[in-house]
Amino acid sequence: MLKKLGKNLLLGFIVGYVFAILLGHWTWLQMRVNTAWLVPLLALLVGLGGLFKQGDFSKFWFLGGESLVILLLLYLYHDPLAFTLIPPIILREALGLPALSIWQGNLILILLLITGNILWFWPAAAHTRD
Repeated sequence: MLKKLGKNLLLGFIVGYVFAILLGHWTWLQMRVNTAWLVPLLALLVGLGGLFKQGDFSKFWFLGGESLVILLLLYLYHDPLAFTLIPPIILREALGLPALSIWQGNLILILLLITGNILWFWPAAAHTRD
């Protein structure tokens, strides 16, 4: 159950990033609401909602979400440097930590992505017979 919660929280984290990046380009909304708040909000909603869902989300959703974040950054910013600046800035705003540096934000994101990929793609432990 804990693994399922972790998988769903990280899936919601990526879904939140997709929405935060997309809605961050809508000037009217960005002026009124901090769109980075969608990251923890959607992480909690998908994490808790996934507990009540029968079975797991498909691995496709997690891998597709990661790919969508990369494609959105490439399409919207046209600069590889955006990969090192935009995600940690969104993370800093989402967590409400203004003292978090870009380097620390990137480190946290790398650790979260590694953890998410391990949870989603590491094969389940083989059950042994007694």
